[in-house]
Parts: sequence; C-alpha cells; structure tokens
Amino acid sequence: MTQFVNYLRSIASNKKALGGLIIIVVTIVIWVVYNNLVSTGKNPGTVYIAKKALYPGDIITAESIGRANVSKKFLSKLDVVKQGDYGKIVSGDYCIKEGYSIPNNGLVYLDALTSENCNNLYEDEEFDGTYYIYHLSVNNTLSYGNSILPGSYIDLYLRIEANSRAGNNRMVFQNFIKHIKVYKVMNKGKDVFAQDPYDIPTHLWFKVVKEDWEVLKSIEKLSGYGFRLVPIPRGASYSEKFQNEGENIKSEEFSRLKQYVDSVSMMNTDYTYVADE
Repeated sequence: MTQFVNYLRSIASNKKALGGLIIIVVTIVIWVVYNNLVSTGKNPGTVYIAKKALYPGDIITAESIGRANVSKKFLSKLDVVKQGDYGKIVSGDYCIKEGYSIPNNGLVYLDALTSENCNNLYEDEEFDGTYYIYHLSVNNTLSYGNSILPGSYIDLYLRIEANSRAGNNRMVFQNFIKHIKVYKVMNKGKDVFAQDPYDIPTHLWFKVVKEDWEVLKSIEKLSGYGFRLVPIPRGASYSEKFQNEGENIKSEEFSRLKQYVDSVSMMNTDYTYVADE
C-alpha cells in the first residue's frame, strides 16, 4: 500500500506522467460511452404501434399493430406492449378498453387493453356498419341519479364555457342532436343494470352515423377549451313528437355549432378524429 501511494506521488510530481495518465483515463471513458451508444443503436428495443386508429371494442390482431424500434433507455420508461407481450396480445383475446382509443401510428399502451367482454362489446344485429357506437362520459349527476335507462331517449346538448383560447367570450348551451335512443348504460365495460346493486354509470352508449360520431369525438377532446356534451332525458310524451321523424335529429343549431367545433379543432390536429372505413 505504501509503495502504491509513493508511486502516485511520483506521478503527481511528474507533469508529463500525470498528463499522460489523464489522457489515458479520458480515452477509456470516451471509448466506453461511445461503445454504449453504438450498442444501443444496434440493439434497439421493440415496441408496437397501431397500423390504423383503434377504438373501444376493436380486437387486437397481427394485422392491426406493427413493430417499431426505439431506444432501450426510452423503452424502459414506457408501459407499452413489448416483444415479450406480442404473442399474447394478438391472440384475439384482447381489445381496446371502453373509454380508450389509439390513433394511427400511436403506441399501444397496456393500460388501453383488456381481455374482458371483447367478443360482445358491439355484437348486435341492430348495428350493421351504418352506425358507430358513441360512449358519452357521464357520472351520477349527468345520468340524473341513474334514471336514464336503456331504450329511453335523450337530447344531446353542447355546452361551451367562455374561453379566450377558443375565441369565445360567452357561455353557449344549445341543443345539438335530438331524440337519441340510449343503447346501453355502462360502468367500466359492464352493464349497470345487470349488476346488483346497480353501479354508478360512467358511460351512455348510443348509435350515431359516421359523420356525427366524428364531431362528437372532436368535442370530447376539446374539454380544455370548455366544451362539454350534456345529456337531457326526455319522456314518452316528448318522444311521440318525433315518431314520424326518426332518431338522431340534428338541431337547428347543429351546422353552426359544428363549424365552430371544426374551427377550434384545427388549432390542434390531435383533436381531430376520423372514423375507419
């Protein structure tokens, strides 16, 4: 030990020897860092991305997701589908959870997937591809104390708070779509009224045509601008007025409100949703 200390002292007193030692140490450090970077680049981690936009109930298959390479350091921070999960995820037993969606080329997060109720989320002869099912987010207040029942009718109002970001200086509360028939009342993918006791609803399910589904999804993603969809329950006497007009009737204000929604959505393209063909 004493000899080693004396050796270090001799190097420290010799400027040429000390300079050479520093150069050697720095060279080794640079080589280690460079080698690590090269190794990471040659052996990136594998993640999976959506080949198309995926929505609640969509079954995950090898045709719907593809591989992408990312830094392993980046990968370690993500709770996403990885190479070891792939076989299980594309088995046909997993689908997108209610309340989640994955955009085209978006990372497939594990939190967005479920293996429950995947085979019966949308099975119903009433839906033949003409309509899309929209999931309206609600709570005990918006469901009027769980008084909105499957088969009953609602009017859907658009509420817009005064918000300078959206260029709106006054509150708006207008009827948007009238006479919508509620298909299901759900709580986290389960039928509320199939539970005992009844759960508090988290979503009302109803059918709309493709273009209406798209604008409702855009409104849903504009909550930061003060946009809200509000269901108003309607009784039998009210529904009688629409017997000859059908369901999902656009209000007189629909076109004007839709134009406004489209203009605000253009502020951020992430808020624009397009339904799959």
